[in-house]
Amino acid sequence: MPRHPDLSMPDEYGLVITSAYPSDLHTLIALFQRSSATSRRQRFHGTVRRIPGRYLHDVACGAPGVVTRLARDVKRDPSGDCVVAVASAVPESADRAELAVWVDDEWQRRGVGMRVLRAVLDQLRADGVRSVVAYLEPGNAAANALARSLARALDAPAPSGPDLAFDLTHVRSGVRA
Repeated sequence: MPRHPDLSMPDEYGLVITSAYPSDLHTLIALFQRSSATSRRQRFHGTVRRIPGRYLHDVACGAPGVVTRLARDVKRDPSGDCVVAVASAVPESADRAELAVWVDDEWQRRGVGMRVLRAVLDQLRADGVRSVVAYLEPGNAAANALARSLARALDAPAPSGPDLAFDLTHVRSGVRA
């Protein structure tokens, strides 16, 4: 029996998208431990040996204004404790948020990052957030590819440069795939 109240029907990969909860601290630590040094460096913009405590708290415990969605592999673990992707948005101002996405190495390039990102963007729009920004490292090919896909999904200009901003006010209903 799943421990998470918002587990929906799994997709074709056995994934469900949910909110994050304080009980997810251990699942996020497990994701960090499974991640390659390259994935860790790209997600946290530098070399880290342990998952940053503030990140854990903000994402799992819901710091004010933070929106987080997790992709859970319920095929592998029916309880929902196997998190394979995280997307979060941290407020920069009342109407602008910074996006971040982190996908398990084994799940990259399958559209999982876009799924969790879409769920975050849908919630931000519902909350009245007008724009989002993502800070990309030029060498992070996966993040740059995701940014190009997001630009297409939002009918926005293709990204160029390390800072990527999107206006959410013209998006009428959920972000399309």
